[in-house]
Amino acid sequence: MNEPIIGIDLGTTFYCVGIFRQKVVILPNKMGDTRSTTQFYYYNNEIRSRREPFKNYEKDINQQIIFPKILIGRKYDDLDIQKLIKKSLLINIIKDQNSSKPQYCIINKNDKKKFFADEIYTQIFKTIKIFSKDYLGKEVKKAVITVPVYFNTEQRQATKISAENAGFNTIKMIYEPTAAVIAYRLSEDLKEKIILIFNLDNDIPDITIMKVYNNQFTILFSQKNENLNGNKITDLLTDYLLKMFKIQNNLYDIDFYNENNKKEYNVIKRIKEECEKIKYFFSNERETYYIDLDSLYKEIDFSITIFPKILKDICKEFFQKYIIFLKQSLYQANLEKKDINNIIIYGELSSIFYLREIIYEYFDGIKIMRGINSQELIAYGASIAAYSIKEILEFNENNSRLIKELQKIKKIISNERDKTKLNSTNTLINDNFFDLLDNKISNLESEINDFEIEQKYIKEEEKNEIIEEKNEIIGEKNLIIKKKMK
Repeated sequence: MNEPIIGIDLGTTFYCVGIFRQKVVILPNKMGDTRSTTQFYYYNNEIRSRREPFKNYEKDINQQIIFPKILIGRKYDDLDIQKLIKKSLLINIIKDQNSSKPQYCIINKNDKKKFFADEIYTQIFKTIKIFSKDYLGKEVKKAVITVPVYFNTEQRQATKISAENAGFNTIKMIYEPTAAVIAYRLSEDLKEKIILIFNLDNDIPDITIMKVYNNQFTILFSQKNENLNGNKITDLLTDYLLKMFKIQNNLYDIDFYNENNKKEYNVIKRIKEECEKIKYFFSNERETYYIDLDSLYKEIDFSITIFPKILKDICKEFFQKYIIFLKQSLYQANLEKKDINNIIIYGELSSIFYLREIIYEYFDGIKIMRGINSQELIAYGASIAAYSIKEILEFNENNSRLIKELQKIKKIISNERDKTKLNSTNTLINDNFFDLLDNKISNLESEINDFEIEQKYIKEEEKNEIIEEKNEIIGEKNLIIKKKMK
């Protein structure tokens, strides 16, 4: 068995794919990026990526296909779906009368199309198959896929079916926090640990607290908080920059937020685009961001320099809500700060230096795991899990062949024992030898049966011991055959 198994992280706004080949490799898409968007538009009878450049289209709400991760496996009347529609003004989400599932209704000129989130996921999986094959030089049919802890059975099943429709066999689904722990190899310690995993997702942040011991994972607590999404940071930055633009140019009386005035509202759209970049830019306290927007409004240019302290001051009150979320999570889990052994932070907003800093300070300097790109972390862990499972599958396949071979050895032993009883003068082969060989075979079979694919990762040294035992048995089998030939 030499089929590749990849690890797939399907995020809310991006997805990421990796494979373990002596080390983890994050696979690039056709644009050369290691992260691909899950946000699309329907244009000219095609589903197109929002990052993909093409001309003569408008980012019309009626053409958007966004947040399939939130929609998949749910009913239209689900409270979370209704919140999303109200919050994001996704007027292109309708209810399918047959299935009661949410459906994208795309209107483009005289063309009207409807898509389920499952279909969008299938499209994503097909894209993954294409660029994985391009990179690896062979078709990929198997994958380990990560899902949030809060995904229910229907959401997990819908994800799996979407993968199957694209030609993927989902070898295993693992929780995103589990993948994060695997990525840092924290699950391999023999000492029990309690690990807090904070997903600073731009759309749906969540906290999971896990107890980990010898590759066994127990979730003690998990909760999401949609009120802490990164859009609030964008809005705060937008308000600040608009205020500075008005001050610079004495434009106090103009209502730029009026969507009916396209020229004015276009100012907000352009500033927001910059704020989205600013939000992810400040990975340390020494960086500086320059804004230079030509003809932002009536031929008036806008230039300003943003320092990390500005972001800190603007969002300070909002950032404190993340600490409140942490406190509430620990309280509900019946834990204290001192009970946490390790902290893992990942997600789009984890790149914000000040946010990392206040979390570090709150935990009194408890180590926050670093060293792996936080936006590739889940795919990284899924890739390691995929490799481990691949090793187990290969080992089990070898074991199956080994057991058949052992049965043959048993038959030879049985035949030789019968011959020995008939010929008592045969001193080359005796009962003690057969008893020893029988015991070795029984022990070997017992050891093989101890390894359950879904229960633990196989350790390299244990696997090598089994292989050595197998080779020894085969050697003794060959000895019997040679003696028979004499």
